[in-house]
Amino acid sequence: MQFKTLFLKTKKLILYEPCTYTLEISAVGHEYGLAAKIAVQIVNRANNESDEDAIFRDSQAGKHWSVKHNTVQFPIVSAGNKLSMKYTRSHGDPKLIVLILFLDAQEYLDRFIHVYESIIRHNQYGVSAVHYSNLTFQDGTVLNRHTNEKIWFQKVNFTDNNDAVVWIHSPQHEVLPDTPITDITWHIDNCSIHDNYGPIIDTHRDLFSSANVFHWNFWSNTFANNTNSGVYIHLPDSYNIITKNQHSFWMTENRFEKNQNFEIELNGFYCFANISSNNFTENFSNPQRGILSLNGMEKRLFLERNRFYENWGHWMLKMEIQSQSVQFDAYNIPAFIQYNYFERNHFMRRLEDYFKQSLLRKT
Repeated sequence: MQFKTLFLKTKKLILYEPCTYTLEISAVGHEYGLAAKIAVQIVNRANNESDEDAIFRDSQAGKHWSVKHNTVQFPIVSAGNKLSMKYTRSHGDPKLIVLILFLDAQEYLDRFIHVYESIIRHNQYGVSAVHYSNLTFQDGTVLNRHTNEKIWFQKVNFTDNNDAVVWIHSPQHEVLPDTPITDITWHIDNCSIHDNYGPIIDTHRDLFSSANVFHWNFWSNTFANNTNSGVYIHLPDSYNIITKNQHSFWMTENRFEKNQNFEIELNGFYCFANISSNNFTENFSNPQRGILSLNGMEKRLFLERNRFYENWGHWMLKMEIQSQSVQFDAYNIPAFIQYNYFERNHFMRRLEDYFKQSLLRKT
């Protein structure tokens, strides 16, 4: 039998009076040579109408976290088996609730959602999500945000979804001052996306003000026989123009085959983009559009070893750069477009396609 123990050294606390309260937390396990750890998660946030706060200190790592000012960094995990907490409040009601967890040396907290070997079909939206910039609504409703968020789809079959395969939305217009920047990753790999009526798309109420930085990664997926399909990514401008966090877009080793009204569009703010080693075969774009478009602000681009065979569209690759990044105005942003193959693509349909359509009209 293995015993897991948390020791708390407490002092008497009167809840509704101003107070300063300290707590020493120790985790004791029985794995020889390996120290246990402590995880802390916020269950209910500190009262915004008071100065209530709790600061956790990890002396071994030399770090500290405030539940009021570092909310997006929770849950936290200690480097060793000890944490100290200092709780303070001089006015207002106490509302803070935290959860303390014991972790063996071999246990860890998943900081992402992993959907594995699943089927997502017959939905209006295969997957939909809302990403907020602020921590609360004006009415005080709490919104969950984390420093690093990741949604990972691996070996998932998306089929027969109606309006969109994936739709994410950012509805907030005004970002409050000092709102922390968070990184959000959408990772889709080894998935089959076929026979859907709708694209992978993100929308934003305001592309010019966001506290979120997005990272998209498409690797080794198959997009086939979809209608009104494609990938439409619009990257928002950060409200903090000097942040070091940058968007990124990776699309490598994917197969796009026989899709109708198809387009890949990367639009919006500056990012690092790697679009390489993809196969585009027998896709038909929107009647007024093309296959691959790069728009908006300049992109640090690697576009290599892609194969465009027998596609229909007004263009196979179009770059329409309309602005430059303020952060990099003193530098030239490179774009490497090399070793790509463009063969037997056209913008007029073949005669047999017209013939088939005429037969359908007669019948």
